[in-house]
Amino acid sequence: MSAPRTSSPDAPANEPLRALAHEALGSDVRIDDVSRGVGRLSIVWRLTPRQGGACFLKQPESRKLFEREDRAYRDWAPQLRGVPGVHLPEVLARSGRLGALVLTSLAETTLVQDLPPGRACEGAHRTAGRFLRALHGLALDGQAPDPVDHMRAMIDTYVIEHAEAVGSATADWLLGLLDEGRPFVGARFVCAHRDYSPRNWVVAPDGTLSVFDWERAQGDVWLADVTRMEFDVWPARPGLRDAFFAGYGRPLGRAERAQIRLAVLIHAVSSVAWAAERGDTAFEALGRRTIRRLGGPA
Repeated sequence: MSAPRTSSPDAPANEPLRALAHEALGSDVRIDDVSRGVGRLSIVWRLTPRQGGACFLKQPESRKLFEREDRAYRDWAPQLRGVPGVHLPEVLARSGRLGALVLTSLAETTLVQDLPPGRACEGAHRTAGRFLRALHGLALDGQAPDPVDHMRAMIDTYVIEHAEAVGSATADWLLGLLDEGRPFVGARFVCAHRDYSPRNWVVAPDGTLSVFDWERAQGDVWLADVTRMEFDVWPARPGLRDAFFAGYGRPLGRAERAQIRLAVLIHAVSSVAWAAERGDTAFEALGRRTIRRLGGPA
């Protein structure tokens, strides 16, 4: 049996990653493990060279996730660097063999999810909306799939397979609303970040926003990039939603609002199942509250 994966910089198994960090920034660099302890174990290290500044090394958990992130930095980021007020990390070193990247970072940043209510937080959401509009405007590789077919597959994966976690009454109610994906007719298929939320944005003191964590990036319906915020950020702070869509540059239509509600319900069901498997009671409770808030059985 192989040893469990560890993110510790001192682990012998991570010597190749330390070598990549030293290759990019020199031998005199401080390495701090800032990996998340829940969910996918992507290895994330903060790298601080002696001369100052900071960078990050990231090794996503799987080859597929590395390839998505690497492609986003290779193909999408160069087209997005002109968005006003936005910084995107640049790749200082990459190793296809290790499936790892060394990335630049803004100095003295704050996670947007940690900002207190006020103008700075609203400004970050407005900038994030402007950036997302630019991302969604990039040309797709190949022809976009039919959104109804795409969402029908999502329903199979994230609702039907997890129906037991929420109970038959809730699953049947939601499957009736989802109607095999037909309510999603007309949903735009775009280049999507697919984990777009304040936990993956940082802001510098001058208001510059940086967007990171691109390992999920691929084509998807545009709803995928607002679902998480409608799940856990905007319901309690609707002014941030207003600021975001002011930056995005257009108001939502009635059909789009209905589609977002359904997308959030799909996300809530999968979140309940994911959290229950891992004993994350707080996240499971959030998923169940969201289903009730959006009209689901009590």
